[in-house]
Amino acid sequence: MIYSNSGAAFFSRLGAAPKSRCIVGGWVPVNSAQNNPLRLTREKIPLILYEAMIANLSPLAERVGVSMKVLKPVVLLILVFGLSACKLSGTASGIDGVLTIQDNETGEVLKLDQDGSFEFSNDYKAGDKYSLVAQSDNQFCRVGHGSGRFSSSDIDNVRITCEDEPTACTAIFDPVCAIESTDIVCVTTPCNPLHNYKTFSNACMASAASAQIIHDGECGDKEGQSVRDISMIRFATTLRVQSDPVTVNEVSLINDWLIFNVSYSGGCESHEFTLYGDTDFGGDESARSDQVELFHSSNGDLCERAITRALAFSLLPLKDEFKTSFEVEFGTVLLNITAPGSIPPDSRAPLTTYEETYRFDDRNQGSIGTQCGGLIGLPCEAGLECKTEEFVADGFGVCQVQDYCFSDDTAGFDCRNLIHIAIPGQWTCSVANQCFYQADSEVDSEVGFTR
Repeated sequence: MIYSNSGAAFFSRLGAAPKSRCIVGGWVPVNSAQNNPLRLTREKIPLILYEAMIANLSPLAERVGVSMKVLKPVVLLILVFGLSACKLSGTASGIDGVLTIQDNETGEVLKLDQDGSFEFSNDYKAGDKYSLVAQSDNQFCRVGHGSGRFSSSDIDNVRITCEDEPTACTAIFDPVCAIESTDIVCVTTPCNPLHNYKTFSNACMASAASAQIIHDGECGDKEGQSVRDISMIRFATTLRVQSDPVTVNEVSLINDWLIFNVSYSGGCESHEFTLYGDTDFGGDESARSDQVELFHSSNGDLCERAITRALAFSLLPLKDEFKTSFEVEFGTVLLNITAPGSIPPDSRAPLTTYEETYRFDDRNQGSIGTQCGGLIGLPCEAGLECKTEEFVADGFGVCQVQDYCFSDDTAGFDCRNLIHIAIPGQWTCSVANQCFYQADSEVDSEVGFTR
């Protein structure tokens, strides 16, 4: 069994698990010897709270004769076991085969081959967004409570239900608006498929057509229109026209689609939206970024009916620009998204910036048992990791599930990315080649803490 590294998981084993509280602000590791006398491994606490508690408790400790050597472990225990990052979890049922679950906000991927509960290893804080998608090669899977924001506690009500894809969908009318792709033949150069908005009578029909659902309900005036691509230009030298007023309600990213929910006034003319991306990417090799701007043209519409609609833009041109610029087949780009029309032209108020992380990998992905790693970094399929029988820098390995390990000698390396209970111990490898965290049995007499 793999235990969570949150404090709540420790208390749950004692039968008194508190509701995990989200911490606002940065997190710092505390596994250095001087700050971590209890040798708590792979834990993180909020630095600002740690420093504040030390400062407030120091005078009291001096008055009662308690040394800092004793005070620091007490503060660590309070923070590690009393306050933790928030976790995202849920249950999946009806699985027949392999179910892939991905949080589009973090890029983390889980794979399940049987019904049961799941939990993402990422630490979330208050205000963080999550957006889950579930895919199966031979089933239709629905995600309930799969998107939103964290407030002050764990999210544990995600429900994923899978069922065999029917040979014929029901006639129930529960419309969804989706993006349907149509392959086209390019004579001279490679090109991306055409994408159109289309209303399907229900989600089953959309899934059967391999269409990407973007919202519930009919597509409305978008019906049959082509989904526009992001336009890549050089911001430094290209003049953009003034954007008409628009309110951005929400921005989300699903696979290669950037989706906006916007509101504006009109009703008498056709309104046009254009998404621009900068060909000059920012950042460095460790963290690339790009400026993205949404422009609105009302075509002189003087009507004042309040309109709210969803817009989708394909990011494939941005991906192609990135791959060409850096001569790579994979990458991660932080999109800094603004809408110039969201504030009046004469206003000095700053534009609201929406951040979405766009990840792609067009390299050939290795399946279970295939070779990975090496100097060129051969990747594994999403949800798999490159495992090695012994750690050698830039050495080749084999694609395996995340909790696979070869032996006790390699368990520390193979299982390093997994979460475990915040008690000193070590990873071992079971007879079934699965990672198992073995807590130390020796008791430290000075602090009365199992290690």
